[in-house]
Amino acid sequence: MSTSTMDERDRQKNRPSFRKVPQQQTERRRALEYLYFDNHDMMVQFKVSLRTLQRWRDEKMLPFKKVSGKIFYLASKVEEFMEGDTED
Repeated sequence: MSTSTMDERDRQKNRPSFRKVPQQQTERRRALEYLYFDNHDMMVQFKVSLRTLQRWRDEKMLPFKKVSGKIFYLASKVEEFMEGDTED
């Protein structure tokens, strides 16, 4: 084998790849899925209606983000909401 072939292999091996490895992509996706909940997730988790979620948003009880018409709730804020004081 010539040194030029060896150099070419080293360059190919060290060249940055822009293609993501499926396993890494899946792990990242799973991690991101747990950062936000959508309306359906919230309805199932709290056993409430869509209207109740709307009321919570209107009363600013639960912070949210709206992206392309879809509403998302930050998981850490949902946890804080769940741990908050209850009104008697």
